Amino acid sequence: MGFQNNVIRFKDQGIIYTFDMRNIMYIKADSNKRRSIIYTINNVIKVRLTLKRLKQILDYRFEYSHRSCIINHEQVLYIDTVVKIIKFKNGDTVNLLSDSFIKKIKDQQFYVHFTQ
Repeated sequence: MGFQNNVIRFKDQGIIYTFDMRNIMYIKADSNKRRSIIYTINNVIKVRLTLKRLKQILDYRFEYSHRSCIINHEQVLYIDTVVKIIKFKNGDTVNLLSDSFIKKIKDQQFYVHFTQ
């Protein structure tokens, strides 16, 4: 497992997956089936790896927005901390925002707004 430049590659149940990390929008945990669902610009792929394991092999662009969701900041169009949704550049939305993630986003907005 690992990545070179923007490519991530890993093996799951005998299948080798290769992704351009720029195309991954977000990853959700499917706790019922003990797997993760990777949402890319073009596909939805289900793998039997935990979010924790995937987070270990992803780079700085990826962050937990909730304990059951990792987002790619490069694919985010906006984060609405009032309605509690994340909208991605392709129009998809996800409503998995933890209180600590919302606080962090609000702190960043405060910092950006008042330091310019």
